[in-house]
Amino acid sequence: MDEKKNNNPSSYKIALKIAFLYGIIGLAWIWVTDWLIFYVINNSETITIFQSYKGFFYVLGTSLLLFYLIKKDVKQITNLNSKIVNQNQKLQSLHQKTHQLAYYDSLTDIPNQEKFKEELSEKLKNNKNIGIALFDIDNVKRINSIYGVEYGDAVLKNIAVKLEQTSSGENNIARIEGDIFAIFEKDINNLNNLKTFVENLQKSFTGAISFQKHTFHTTITLGAVLAPIHGKSADILLTNAENALHHAKQKNRTSYSIYKPELKKKYYQHLNREVKINTALENDDFCVYYQPIVESSSGEIAALEALIRWFDDGTLIPPDDFIPFAQKSGQIFSIDRWVINQCCFHHQSGFFQNKLNDVFIHINLSAQEFENREISKEIKKIINRYSISYDKIRLEITESRSVKDLYQCSETIKKLREIGIKCALDDFGTGYSSLSYLTDLSIDFIKLDLDLVTGIDSDKTKQEIAKNIIKMAHCLDIEIIAEGVETKEEFEFLTGINCDYIQGFYISAPKSIEDLLAQPTEDSYNINQSSTQESSSGG
Repeated sequence: MDEKKNNNPSSYKIALKIAFLYGIIGLAWIWVTDWLIFYVINNSETITIFQSYKGFFYVLGTSLLLFYLIKKDVKQITNLNSKIVNQNQKLQSLHQKTHQLAYYDSLTDIPNQEKFKEELSEKLKNNKNIGIALFDIDNVKRINSIYGVEYGDAVLKNIAVKLEQTSSGENNIARIEGDIFAIFEKDINNLNNLKTFVENLQKSFTGAISFQKHTFHTTITLGAVLAPIHGKSADILLTNAENALHHAKQKNRTSYSIYKPELKKKYYQHLNREVKINTALENDDFCVYYQPIVESSSGEIAALEALIRWFDDGTLIPPDDFIPFAQKSGQIFSIDRWVINQCCFHHQSGFFQNKLNDVFIHINLSAQEFENREISKEIKKIINRYSISYDKIRLEITESRSVKDLYQCSETIKKLREIGIKCALDDFGTGYSSLSYLTDLSIDFIKLDLDLVTGIDSDKTKQEIAKNIIKMAHCLDIEIIAEGVETKEEFEFLTGINCDYIQGFYISAPKSIEDLLAQPTEDSYNINQSSTQESSSGG
């Protein structure tokens, strides 16, 4: 503290020091000049003249000295003042930037969640009826994975511009996070008005967005609440709007939901299921079962299809109970990669040696995976980690009706085939199957749909469809796998019309790898070959 005082003397001490020095200099000037004058000059008149000039020179000298000192201090003060002004400007700019970062979204420049909540809270004080809508831009994550983040960001910026055009200009819009936006509107008096407000929003945000020669069709999924019916605070209203949004996503993309109290329970069930799936992935609570695919001409195992199973606290959860959920929540991508890793591990570890050494593994992948430009690299990286041959892995496109970018899907298949990985189109023959896939996608196998296979031995229409698909596929060098074969009659009919491979409970149910390898010999799958051959010859 003393050192600080010495380095920063008070203004009183400085003034006293200057006055003291000024007095010393003045006295010294008087004494020295008087002595010189009396020592040099003897004439009294001349001494009087010099005494007058001495005072003039003293005043002139001190004036110049004061001018210099004042000029120097004023310059320092001016510089200091300029620095203070610059610092104030920088502080104001920093304050503006801090405010911008705290209350506005860095990508779109529209208000963020904090600003939105602040504005909504303020409006709730004076307005009884306010409608709040929270909406999700459909397929932005797919655009990011297929085309890159730059394209997804362009879509979000475009949406923000549309939202600004829709807003009342009172900071009633926001980008909450990711691809989720929000807007509130005053004077929405009842649920019917809220419904109209929501439907108008959906119309406004449905359309085409172009960026760098690509065009994206955007839609939104939306959850809405009405104050004060669904809450009186901004936090409660936004939470309930989020519940409604999640419910809308579970129903169907491009839909909307208006909040109801029971949705909260469903929302927490949804979150609980997400957490359970993530925990199962982390703890390896999933396991892979394998179902044999046999060659129809010999009955020998040609391949195994990997099918995921989940035992939650010892209870088997059917795939139909969690796979559709995982597809909607986006967790299917993590599940797909877990299955690929597990199958490669089994192959590397020698589980299939001797008995099933040359077997191929069929792995199901979501159609959306094939629209990802990086998936072929990811799969190659996983297989390389286990040092197994690429051609041991075959990939099946599930949910083929979900393929929206046939070009990218085709490019992915080409890259996979270049390294030896063959691909199959699952569930072909009924429903959403498209013949154009056979020309647009360079596939190696078609799996006949379960609905087409079931009862095919007695259904003439199904028989004709299957015969024509097989003939057409063989002309294109595509092999056929019939899945879901459960009876001897179905098996015999399909082998009789030259179906290449058979899969289903008639051959074997899906089994754990331990149970599968416990089979005495491969001949266990040579199902009734004598009757099969007779049926084939009778074709």
